Amino acid sequence: MTAIEQAEGRPGAGWDVLASDGSVVRIRPLREEDEQALDAMNQRVSDRSIYLRFFGMSRRLADEHTHHLATAHDGHVVLVAE
Repeated sequence: MTAIEQAEGRPGAGWDVLASDGSVVRIRPLREEDEQALDAMNQRVSDRSIYLRFFGMSRRLADEHTHHLATAHDGHVVLVAE
């Protein structure tokens, strides 16, 4: 991927990048309001996907981890692609 520009010129808004197939993808920091969408994604995917994504966690633990990622401000940055 190739960075095109920082989204809307605001720090933290993310970056528009060019994917290998030519589409534009926005990479940005996770926000607390993303938690519901991540929970919904966890409910849609298979048990095998949860296992591979979270290294063996159950769905309940995956939901707890998603909550931690969305709300913890411990110096780590979680990035999402949209």
